[in-house]
Amino acid sequence: MNALKWVGIVLAGLLLLLVLLGALLGGRPGQDGRRAAEGGPARPGEASVGVLPQSELARPAAIKVSAVRLHQDYEANEAAADDIYKSEQLEVTGSVASIEKDPFDNTIVWLRTMDDFIHVQARMGESAAAQAKSLRKGQKVVLSCLGGTRILGSPTIEDCALSL
Repeated sequence: MNALKWVGIVLAGLLLLLVLLGALLGGRPGQDGRRAAEGGPARPGEASVGVLPQSELARPAAIKVSAVRLHQDYEANEAAADDIYKSEQLEVTGSVASIEKDPFDNTIVWLRTMDDFIHVQARMGESAAAQAKSLRKGQKVVLSCLGGTRILGSPTIEDCALSL
């Protein structure tokens, strides 16, 4: 029983130490690098002088890539392609292979690649679904999308809209 008591005391001491350490590190101004990088105040209630709001900061340029190149990059090395494209803003050019609906009623535009059986799957955003209905097979398009990954051999891009 005496050993069990000491184990409890040691665990309680470690827990207290972790809580104190967290309070000390979490309370430093500028410690939260993400908030500082986003242009927001270091702590709630602090004013930021000369810093633009997040909505006014310059957004990074979209990665411009063709559907053919996107497919080739995923074929060559899926892990490396994910590092380049996944969750990035993309501007994808290509030729429409087909326009379909998925089981969840999302509008999908398939873009041709050099492979006759595998195309790039572009899931259109809700506001762009109506635009996609005006497309025709073979039409050249430029889509502004968020990079996805590869599903069953097909590279995917999400929340797409037609670029004008």
